[in-house]
Order: sequence, then C-alpha cells, then structure tokens
Amino acid sequence: MGLTQSAVGRSRRRSQRNSELDDLFVEIGRSEDRPLEKDSEKGSSIWDFTDPRLPAVINWVLKKLLKTLCLISFGHPSLHPVYDICLAPRTVWQESTDRLYDRLNTIVVVAGLLLSATGAFVTTIPPLPNILNYTERGPYLCLFVSWGLSLGTLIVGSAIMFVVSKCEPSWFQRTHMNSRSRIVCTMWLIGFPFISMGASTAMAAIGLLVAAWTSRDLLVVKGAVWLLLFPVSCIPVWIWTQYKPGEEEDVSSPDHGVGCSQTPSTAVPGGAQATFSREDTAIPIVVPQIPEHPVINLYVRVQPVVVPSQSSQQNTVTA
Repeated sequence: MGLTQSAVGRSRRRSQRNSELDDLFVEIGRSEDRPLEKDSEKGSSIWDFTDPRLPAVINWVLKKLLKTLCLISFGHPSLHPVYDICLAPRTVWQESTDRLYDRLNTIVVVAGLLLSATGAFVTTIPPLPNILNYTERGPYLCLFVSWGLSLGTLIVGSAIMFVVSKCEPSWFQRTHMNSRSRIVCTMWLIGFPFISMGASTAMAAIGLLVAAWTSRDLLVVKGAVWLLLFPVSCIPVWIWTQYKPGEEEDVSSPDHGVGCSQTPSTAVPGGAQATFSREDTAIPIVVPQIPEHPVINLYVRVQPVVVPSQSSQQNTVTA
C-alpha cells in the first residue's frame, strides 16, 4: 500500500509540473503575439543610470561609462536607437543584427590570428636572445595574458554570434532591456569580445616592446620606439575624425538664409528652384528673381503622403 500511494503521489506531482509547463508555454506564445510596448517614461528612467543622491561628478562618470559601453556593444551613443530598432519592422532588426554579427565575426577572426601568434611566442625559445628575448619574466607574462584574453575572446565571441543569429526583437525588448541589471549584463556580454580583444592586443604589444627595450642591440631599442609611435599617432587622428563640429553657416552657399541644411529642391513656375525642408513646418523660402516679377517669399509645408498603389512615401508641396 505504501508503495502504491507513493507512486500515485509522484504521478500527481509529475502531472502538476507538466500542466505548469504547458501554462508557461502558452503564456510565452501569448507574449509573442502581443504588440511591442512603446518607449515610455518608465523605460527611459530604467536607462538613466544616474542617481540624484550621488555627487555630480559620479553621475557624470556614470553617463560617460554608459555611453562608452553603448558605443562598444551596439554602436549607438544611447539605448533609445536600440529600443527603436526593436519596434521597427523586422527588416530593420535583421539589418542591425547582421551588422553586429559581421563585427563579431571580424573580432573572432582577429582573435584567432592573435591567439596563434602569442601561442607561438609563449611556447618557443627565441632564436637570438641577445636581440629579442621575450622569455624573460615581464614580457613572457604579458604575452601569456594576451594569449589567455585572445582565447576568451574567441570563446565568448563565438557564443555571442550564435545567440545574435537566433535572437528575436520581442525577446530582446522584453527580456534584455527589462531592467538596469539586465541592460548592463547584455551590453557587457556583447561588448566583452571587443574589450577583451583590445586588452589582448595591448598586452601583446607591451610584452614585445619591453623585450625590445631590454635588448642589447641599440637599433632594436630605437626601432621599437618608432614602431610604437606609428600606431599611437592614429589615436588622435581617429578622435579628430569622430569629432562633430558645430554647424557653420556658409554665406557663399545658394541656400544661405533658408534655415535648413541638406534640403532638396523643387521646381516652381518660371523655372526657379525653391528649397524646402523635410520637416512638417512652415518656413520662408526666397525664390530667385523671375522675369517681370519681383522677389517673392513662399511659405510651403511638406507633408508625407502614402499612395495606396506604391510602398514608398511621397512629399506634396502646397503653396
């Protein structure tokens, strides 16, 4: 009797667990069918990592760290574009994930090359120790750390590539961007291959430079300095190319005085060209002087109109 009752109890518990799993799968299916939630004040507050109770300096550091982590992981300065991509059509999400997949693929390939190179250094004896002895304690430790970081980049990068190729926008929006801790963990997982690869490259360079500076050959010592200057000089050049200066008004431009940049043109009666803004606002536009007519000011409003027979949007200009 005791054995029969215990078997019946186990069967009941098993059926209860199965029903709970079925309810869970049904709820997951319903959540996939529900439309994605729009960006709300609650979501924006989750993305704000500052705290009014902290000093202004610490909040500034937190903002910069969040911006840097967003740039490294997603390639955007904030989380708002990432959330918009989740709400956009599936083609936009697919293009974004393909771009991230290509970046990770490049990092994984470079990590494999660096892994083989540093592995050769840490497992072989230098042919000419008097010129470049990388088996000393300092250079060897740097090369060994670089080898370990490259191996970690290869493993984590391959795993992230597998997940990115199968990730859905609804799951990403409702799960990975649901709380601050999950946001930070997601950005850290995606950005880890890039951070680890940069640290691995730096450690390998430091190890070889230390081995070169401790060489007995004067040519190797001076040559290592010049080899270091070439890649370091690219850092300020890259920073300068990423700097976005303020928009300067070009007086010589024919669009001077219009009040908008990168504006298309449309033809008006008389052969003159009128420039208008893409924004849905009324702006004054100066048309060049037409024969037998003085210079006139036109106020145009551009509104997107969807034509039922076409998939693209067209702009209509009403004067």
